[in-house]
Amino acid sequence: MPLNQQLRIENLFWLAAPLGIFLFFLGIFVFSQLSSPQFSSFDDPAYHLTHSLSYLSGEQWQNPVFSTLSTRPVDLWYAYHLSLAYFIKFFGFDAANYLSLIVATKIFHSILSALFFTAFFLTIRSIIALESQGLKKQTVLLSALLATLVLFFIMPSFTYRLFIYRPHIIAMIFVLASAYFSYKRSWPGIAVISFLMPFFYSLALFVLIPPFIHGIASVLYNSAGNIRSFLKLKNVKNFGFFFFATATMIAGIIARPDSLNYLYNGFYIPLLVIYNNAFTSIDNISELAAPQNDAYALALPFLTACFVWYARIRHLGLKQTFKFGRFYIFLTSQVFFLIMAVIARGSEYAAPIIMLFLSVTLVNSLIPAAKQLYKGDFDKTFPMSPVLTELTMVAKQFITGIANPVTHPDGRYGANRKKILIYVLALFILFKVIGVIAGFTDNLADQPAPDMYKGAAEFMSDHSKKGDIVFQQRFDMYPRLVFFNQKNSYIMGMSESFTSAYDPGIFWLWSHIVTGEPVYSVTHPDGRYEVCPRKKCGLTENSDVYETIKNIFKARYVFIDSRENFGNVQILNTPGFTDLLESDSRFKKVFIDPKYHDIMVFEV
Repeated sequence: MPLNQQLRIENLFWLAAPLGIFLFFLGIFVFSQLSSPQFSSFDDPAYHLTHSLSYLSGEQWQNPVFSTLSTRPVDLWYAYHLSLAYFIKFFGFDAANYLSLIVATKIFHSILSALFFTAFFLTIRSIIALESQGLKKQTVLLSALLATLVLFFIMPSFTYRLFIYRPHIIAMIFVLASAYFSYKRSWPGIAVISFLMPFFYSLALFVLIPPFIHGIASVLYNSAGNIRSFLKLKNVKNFGFFFFATATMIAGIIARPDSLNYLYNGFYIPLLVIYNNAFTSIDNISELAAPQNDAYALALPFLTACFVWYARIRHLGLKQTFKFGRFYIFLTSQVFFLIMAVIARGSEYAAPIIMLFLSVTLVNSLIPAAKQLYKGDFDKTFPMSPVLTELTMVAKQFITGIANPVTHPDGRYGANRKKILIYVLALFILFKVIGVIAGFTDNLADQPAPDMYKGAAEFMSDHSKKGDIVFQQRFDMYPRLVFFNQKNSYIMGMSESFTSAYDPGIFWLWSHIVTGEPVYSVTHPDGRYEVCPRKKCGLTENSDVYETIKNIFKARYVFIDSRENFGNVQILNTPGFTDLLESDSRFKKVFIDPKYHDIMVFEV
């Protein structure tokens, strides 16, 4: 093939690859999502759909009653809701048909997931190309493609979060873009990302992590790894990029509606949760959790690579080991790995950054080392002990055996072992991708029907005045109810943290009522009993649950779902509370769902 024609084909693949990646993952997500009418998790999309539709109808959104979202009203995902609303409107989905809305949400999030993998592919392709000037375009493309596919299946918990329906998928794209623009030191790029993030997501601070690490990396690199250099005032200039990103984010916060309420609910409340988790015994309002076991699938290769690089830094020095860009990636991956090790949800931001670091290490260090090993000059480049030298000779024989074709006794050449290895690798990746899809579709099929609360919600709507309050067992029942009934108000929703910050007494009062715990849980030396060692509920010796729900929570209805779990989610059913409602004649059971008998409504 003529050289010019070969170059044209390579350029064509280079330009077309991102579109191919987008269509490939769009097909995977759309096929998986539409394989069942259920949502993988109905709570979040029910809320986000309902809030999005309020923008189309022009109706004012009603937040939960006992919540900081009510006293300081704000839409923490403003631009996300607008985007979903106009997607539904533009493509003609029926806003009055919940099945049509489910399809709209699934397609919308399939597009976002495909955009995420496309962004990851473009990021890793660009960085590999920049860090490896001598690599052919074909090698760069294949490396980026392989890394993108591996990211898809390496951590099931990470991949699963791409299949659920939350605005975090946009935050993942923004954090990845922030890491890339920090690597490139692109002032316009980081300005756009930092300005827009507060419009789309609640905790916009995630976007500032990569620019901050860039500042730390600059100080360490310019001082050849001397940590004490941080004490020098002149090094503040290294954080100029971070300060610029922070300033543009502040501008974005000011530009969005309800700026102060956004700061309170989107920044202060999460920080309060972290504080409570770390320093108090209030553990049932914390949304922090340790990562799932499969989050450590990247731990072994990551920690091994870090150990090797630190050994190299100690032996050769920082600047002789890394260019600045690669050192920034190295440092960023470690910070995000620590985030993932502490917070389960940190995996959605950490996994792409760690995979980026491992891919750059593989392409720019391990592959060149393997080539040196194959040429026989590995020992000159990487001085080793006799034992390690012997091991490298064994590795060389293995690589040689793979690279060379099989020779038959009659002199004919058989299959090339290298090609066989590529085919085996391709089949392995294919089976892993199919396994992820099959796992998700099985999970989807096990989920409860999305209309499970429809009957109860519509009954309460038909038999109440606008604004009448519903008392529910759990905060996450709120989205499923509000999806079918925006006429009533609900005591809490979105997160227990918003209710706890609104009024700790109200939160603990609700908690003790619905869990059916004894009113008095602490015994004093004088024989007195008291609820909530740290936070007073307000219940007294003569407290009456009926009067409390009626007069303090001012509820018209009590909604009950007495199942122990739905799908893979534990409801934490509260039989004590249900039994109390059944035994107190003042609570009138006015509705039992004819199809789902565990779902009931009591009138107060």
